[in-house]
Amino acid sequence: MSISTIESSTIQAIPENQRHGNARDLFTIWFGSNIMLLTMFTGSLAVTVFNLNFVAALLALVLGNLVGAIFVALHSAQGPQLAVPQMIQTRGQFGFYGALLVVGVVVIMYLGFYASNLVVGGEALHTIYAPITKVQGISIIAIVSLIAVIFGYKLIHKYTQILTVLSGLMLVAAFFRVFNAEHFPIDFFQLGEFSAIGFMGTLSIAALWQLAYAPYVSDYSRYLPKETGAKTAFWASYWGCSLGSLISMVLGLTVSRAYSGNFIEGLIYLTGTGIFSTALIIVFSLGIAATNAMNLYCGTLSSITILQTIFHRWSPRMIARSIVALSLFSVAMFLSISSSDTFVDSYVNFILLLMCVLIPWTAINLVDYYFIHHAEYDVPSFFKRDGGIYGYFNWPALTCYIIGILIQIPFLSTPLYMGSFAKLLGEVDISWAVGLFVVSPLYYVVASLYKRTLPRVANIDLQQQGYDYVIVGAGSSGSVIAKRLSENPNTRVCLIEAGGSDRSPRIHIPSGTITLYKSKKYSWNFYSTPQKRLNNRQIHVPRGKVVGGSSSMNSMIYIRGNASDYDNWEEKGCTGWGWKEVLPFFKYSEKNLIGQDASFHGLNGELFVDRPKDPNPLSRMFIQAAKFLNLNENKDFNAASSEGIGIYDLTQQDGKRLSSFKAFVQPILSRSNLTVVTECEVEHIQHTDGQVHSIRVQRQGEHFDITINKELILSAGSLVSPVLLMKSGIGPKQMLEQAGIECKVDLAGVGKNLQEHLDGLVTVRTKSSKTLGFSFGALSSILPAPWQYAFKRKGWLSTSYVEAGGFAKTSLATDFPDVQFHFVPGYRSHRGRLFEWGHGYAIHTCVLRPKSIGEICINAHKEIEIDYNFLEKEQDMRVLIEGVKLAQRILKQDVFKQLNGTEILPGPQVKTDQDYEAYVREFAATVFHPVGTCKMGMDSMSVVDPKLKVFGFTNLRIADASIMPDLISGNTNAPCIMIGERAADFILQQSESTA
Repeated sequence: MSISTIESSTIQAIPENQRHGNARDLFTIWFGSNIMLLTMFTGSLAVTVFNLNFVAALLALVLGNLVGAIFVALHSAQGPQLAVPQMIQTRGQFGFYGALLVVGVVVIMYLGFYASNLVVGGEALHTIYAPITKVQGISIIAIVSLIAVIFGYKLIHKYTQILTVLSGLMLVAAFFRVFNAEHFPIDFFQLGEFSAIGFMGTLSIAALWQLAYAPYVSDYSRYLPKETGAKTAFWASYWGCSLGSLISMVLGLTVSRAYSGNFIEGLIYLTGTGIFSTALIIVFSLGIAATNAMNLYCGTLSSITILQTIFHRWSPRMIARSIVALSLFSVAMFLSISSSDTFVDSYVNFILLLMCVLIPWTAINLVDYYFIHHAEYDVPSFFKRDGGIYGYFNWPALTCYIIGILIQIPFLSTPLYMGSFAKLLGEVDISWAVGLFVVSPLYYVVASLYKRTLPRVANIDLQQQGYDYVIVGAGSSGSVIAKRLSENPNTRVCLIEAGGSDRSPRIHIPSGTITLYKSKKYSWNFYSTPQKRLNNRQIHVPRGKVVGGSSSMNSMIYIRGNASDYDNWEEKGCTGWGWKEVLPFFKYSEKNLIGQDASFHGLNGELFVDRPKDPNPLSRMFIQAAKFLNLNENKDFNAASSEGIGIYDLTQQDGKRLSSFKAFVQPILSRSNLTVVTECEVEHIQHTDGQVHSIRVQRQGEHFDITINKELILSAGSLVSPVLLMKSGIGPKQMLEQAGIECKVDLAGVGKNLQEHLDGLVTVRTKSSKTLGFSFGALSSILPAPWQYAFKRKGWLSTSYVEAGGFAKTSLATDFPDVQFHFVPGYRSHRGRLFEWGHGYAIHTCVLRPKSIGEICINAHKEIEIDYNFLEKEQDMRVLIEGVKLAQRILKQDVFKQLNGTEILPGPQVKTDQDYEAYVREFAATVFHPVGTCKMGMDSMSVVDPKLKVFGFTNLRIADASIMPDLISGNTNAPCIMIGERAADFILQQSESTA
């Protein structure tokens, strides 16, 4: 790219093939741009403001520049590694939106320095040529810098390369002429009284001068090739910044020490009026224009960062940079012209207060880069609206940043403000040192602890690593397996998740559940094929696409099912899966906080099981109403019998969702033998002669293989696990061939046996604001909800919406309940299970043991097709209708009459069985419990054996809801966790036997 070519990039990462130059460029850009009048003016403040003698001032300037340049160089070394602007990289510490706090401060800094430079430069041009007014001088320098910014990075670099030579020579000549000036004072080196206040003030201003480059130093180093290296970039930037500014400041100090008047006039006076002093001022003014081009360039990038954060779909390029630069140019012109008369006081206050907000940021950034992430960041996440793995807000950084600012205030000693501790210290300003030495260790501790709760992997090179066990799916089952297998430090485990991090508050706050079902980020958002017995409706199938899987978006209900469910499994050939055999595995993972019967419940597991912190009064009304129909209250659905009505147990800890990932994996993320990879989709399994040797994955646009040394475990769920088998040539031969896939292992049962709980909804409208709902009358409960939840774990946000329910027998039942109720104390729409405006309450009624069986397949486009085949068996219709009628009877009991409700669904117009059938076909949906598509057993349609090994393979297992031969009588999360425990136990037993 030539210097006449206008740069096309703005805030995007610079591709490797567009990066060029070497570390020498960093030296010239920082050395040349520092040789300018404002740098010299800053050095002169040691005399004009802080009243130091030459020796003390020189020492303060040396220390300030050498110390400050360390931080600048550490920031510069980040550029070749990440190739993004510094403020974009700040999203990695503060989050996508959290970074706006810092970026906004930095834009103000750029404008302040830009305006300050214009004032000094305009005054200098006016001084050497009086016909040029200060305003005209300001305009000349501003326009030169604006042109450089429009052309961009390359022209600015070339500009500073020339200045390095030209300004350097003029600087040497200026020193020579000043020290040999006829009027040079003979008492110049005389030592006066030492002032600690002045010394620290001068040191602080010199250090801050360096730190002011920190927010944009990597905006230039990002163009260097990655192989430039951090050390090389560090030293080139360090010496360029420190020498260029130090020598210039010493010249300013010398002039002000030798001449008591205006600094510009003193420089001209001491260097001799005439051609040399005129040339000197012009060259140093060009240095101002160069630095202002850099200020404006980086201010533009930071402003674009703010705008792109707000307008995410915007892809800014050259024209956008020019427009934003012109806008900042106009603001800076106004500031410089309006503040020129009070410049010195304004500049001193500006530069000292700026340190107060820059110190915490630089401490956080450097600690995070070098000690927390070790230079490894997920760069694509910087540009994702949700922040990718860094989220919207990173509270450790934001909290430490605010603390860092606040803790400095008492130590500030400026003309504008004097802190209480500064007064005790004799007005010496040590605020920046306090901020630096408090924030750095504080952030390291807080961020280290916080990092343990997040997936460890960012840019790890997975291709170069082999793993003993690879688990696909970090959901209910996969998370358990990862925990158990990685307990052996000599075993390398890789847990792969197609979705991303679970950092959103919507996941952890119970009421966030309803916002997740149709989330494009957290759900696969599958849809069934048109269901012919449901009026050809396509049924929405939300499945978790996030760490924790569907346990990160479900209603948190902890139900194991009926004991007979598991005994039936064993009768169908699943040896070792009877109730007595699986109960110990349920107990092993459970930490029951309710005080229930220890013969059925675990007390020492990782999965916290608790009751709702603040159940809605209507949930208790539901239980009371059911009693009038001889549906007794059951206080423990997971004990001897599940029959009855009651408050559900929930997988919560301290009133927050406890997903399987959060319970089992988050606490052990620091294990060096466990690798967790998010946003990584498996394309297919690579296998030969019944042996899996690797999987092909896609992550962030890259495709590569992950080698498997021992076993591959699929825990991707009932809808994804069979599809992965099919894409790998494992499944029904005819279906695979129709999809254009070579059949390598003919397994007829893959994708078959799909079972799901069909659900009917009874809804009632009411005007009572006792129910959950959106209305003006509900504002009194909605507005205080954040505070109630934050401090007491109560209120609107604490509800999971389904707090009560139970199991009942219809007239068609035999020995066990055949329907399940989920009571919702709010008005729920049948469309996507979302809350609508207004108030009400509802009961979901589902068929526990459906007879209709569906299937999953993939088409020629390799797309999943889900056919539930609902209501293929007439008995399912009959059971559902009976269950809905029972739900209606519950809601018509006297206890609910005080709410003056009106039934909306099925509605008073539904009277006959034919009416109910029509209602079911139009409104029935699912409870999101698909199972059975890789069923366990020993018959010809089974996919895995009772040890969960896929038939025909020695090292491929499946462990998720897909292995269930029959749907259990209840919610499926707890059984999936049990399946994970069993799978881990099988694997460890085999490992021990072959050791």
